[in-house]
Amino acid sequence: MPFFRKIIPQIFMAIVLEDKKNVLKICTYRDKTLIGSLEKIFDQDKQLMTYVKNYDKKFYPYRIALFLNSQEQGIIPNLSQDYEAFGVGKISIKTLILNNAQLYTATEHVEYYDCQWEEFGGLDFLFSPFALLYYLIQKEQKDKTTLFVYKYSQSLCLMVCKAGEILIGGFKFFEKNVNLELEDFEDPLGNLQDESGEEHEEEKQNSADEELSLDDFQENSSQENSSDGGDPLETNAEMDSGVDAGMEDEKNDDATGKDEKIELEELGQFGSDMELCRHIISSIEKFYKDEHYGGDFIDELIFFTHEDIVPSALDFLENETFLSPQIKKINHFDLTIELMRKELNFDL
Repeated sequence: MPFFRKIIPQIFMAIVLEDKKNVLKICTYRDKTLIGSLEKIFDQDKQLMTYVKNYDKKFYPYRIALFLNSQEQGIIPNLSQDYEAFGVGKISIKTLILNNAQLYTATEHVEYYDCQWEEFGGLDFLFSPFALLYYLIQKEQKDKTTLFVYKYSQSLCLMVCKAGEILIGGFKFFEKNVNLELEDFEDPLGNLQDESGEEHEEEKQNSADEELSLDDFQENSSQENSSDGGDPLETNAEMDSGVDAGMEDEKNDDATGKDEKIELEELGQFGSDMELCRHIISSIEKFYKDEHYGGDFIDELIFFTHEDIVPSALDFLENETFLSPQIKKINHFDLTIELMRKELNFDL
């Protein structure tokens, strides 16, 4: 009730589950005022779910929303139940009306998440990227035929709209198959070890022998300096200087390794962004050829993204489509919580 919302804090949890990066954002509101928030990342989904279960929510009402990033979902651009005509196979699906269209997903995904979260208090919302994207589209109020894109992590949602009417849509989840670890690039031929491994053992032994020889040399030099009346403090200073130089070399090597790691990460980001742009280009071609599509040319391209996109990939997209992408940075979790509050009329 509105009266209690002004007194009792309300907890909203937005969750994304992926293979190696599971993200949870918790926002606590009193009436319309945000009084606290935190964001945590977990390696495993079970760790996240345990954290949610143990979170101090016994005394306050809470809502949980999960991002639906499963591949089996899409848009049917009318209210017909002839799903096969739109490429939807003979599978059990759940549908949700969005203006003139239907959002669909496989029933098994909905049932799976319902079961998965039952012991944790249950899910209040299962948000498809189409729902989040259409919420943003409504805010834009575009009359032109516009291609809207929503990107979060490995998922990409596309929707072509004209004056709020949904003409067509598509969804793609990109698998991360390429492991761009620094160690993989130390030897482009992959010959980090020889067949027998004997050469490496020999190198280690030679290195050990060299270290012993150096120790012997330093010891003999020290003895000679002492016998010659040399200054032992000066000798130690020289040795310390050598150690410092060695440590400096190690620091430089570490810095070089970090730079290489950053370059590889940037290379990986460029590759994934280029794959994303190529998919958008091929999707535009399919949209134009689709018999269910109205045939209007796309006038604008608006890109909603949680992460930055490499500028060169966007240049490639513009050159291929003759559309200048309008990039609009959004926070996926804040958007999810905003939509949760709107659905519950908490934003009034």
